[in-house]
Amino acid sequence: MTEEERHRINFDHPSAFDWKLLHQQLADLRAGKAIEQPTYSYIKCNREPETIHVDPKPVVIIEGIMTLV
Repeated sequence: MTEEERHRINFDHPSAFDWKLLHQQLADLRAGKAIEQPTYSYIKCNREPETIHVDPKPVVIIEGIMTLV
């Protein structure tokens, strides 16, 4: 995808989310496995190489405008 195409992405639309990755990471957390949460640059319109390490916990809170979609 070109940079111009990435800049046209509507981040408020459910199709902009990586639902497969989200479901896999939630399953991993539920199974007691740590995950590497992707980070995203809205300036570059691309994922960053850095991730956020998330250890499994008894309660996981997911927030965002598309959480219940």
